[in-house]
Amino acid sequence: MFTNTAYPDNTGPFDFPCKANQKTEWVRNPANSTHVETGDVQKGEIIWFHVEPFGSGPTWQPARLADNTLGFVHPYHFDKALDA
Repeated sequence: MFTNTAYPDNTGPFDFPCKANQKTEWVRNPANSTHVETGDVQKGEIIWFHVEPFGSGPTWQPARLADNTLGFVHPYHFDKALDA
């Protein structure tokens, strides 16, 4: 199970797989306006959310990235992954 004690509200399992529907960005800390730590999620890449994204959702949502690190992504750039 993946947990991150730096974000106590998101210590449950990240077990809801979603596939990127476009190339998008992840950030380590969305509260940091300089976004020092960022990266790309490629279209088709699978990541895991803590909860199912819905609607347009929040601007940023925590997710376990493909390399098992925690990042924040725009949830509306992802669809439910049926083949994960």
